[in-house]
Amino acid sequence: MRLSALLLILAGLVFLMPGLSADEFIGPLAGWANAKGDYGAVGDGKADDTAALQQAFDDLVMPGKPRVLYLPPGPIALPGPWR
Repeated sequence: MRLSALLLILAGLVFLMPGLSADEFIGPLAGWANAKGDYGAVGDGKADDTAALQQAFDDLVMPGKPRVLYLPPGPIALPGPWR
């Protein structure tokens, strides 16, 4: 539940920004964590990205870590389990 809510919030923030459409967005912005570059998610739809994304989500609440996680375009395999 916590993960689902977080993903919905992050997705919503990008689309609610005034004057910004999905096809204009190029990220990550400075200060954002990058799921692929910072946590090793592959994002090919075949490799299991569960551990990389779990660590990224865990870090979002840690002091001194970025508060926004950028998920680059592409399929992400998340077979779980999640904590």
